[in-house]
Amino acid sequence: ESMVLDDLIAVFEIERSEASALFENPHFHHKGKSVAEFKELINDIANVYQWTTEAVKKAILAFPPFAGYDHERVVREGTEVYHDETAVKKAILAHPPFAGLNHERVV
Repeated sequence: ESMVLDDLIAVFEIERSEASALFENPHFHHKGKSVAEFKELINDIANVYQWTTEAVKKAILAFPPFAGYDHERVVREGTEVYHDETAVKKAILAHPPFAGLNHERVV
């Protein structure tokens, strides 16, 4: 069963207005997931970055496309360019849109 607005409120522990903005964002492509599938996605992202699930939720709220990235690829490619996996993860945590850049072109 697909998520509804109340599910986002519960998963993210946010106000209705914030949940509504996320739900209506054209770059948030996970409305069709069940709550269990979305929680699994959050946990998977947290494992890649070794972050808390709260940090992942904050990143998604700040930058909704973040939820749709292949995070293992993002970290791998960032590390290939910058040669410091920890710094790449830290930069992404500080600025989630960093995950969407083509780092070979940036450098």
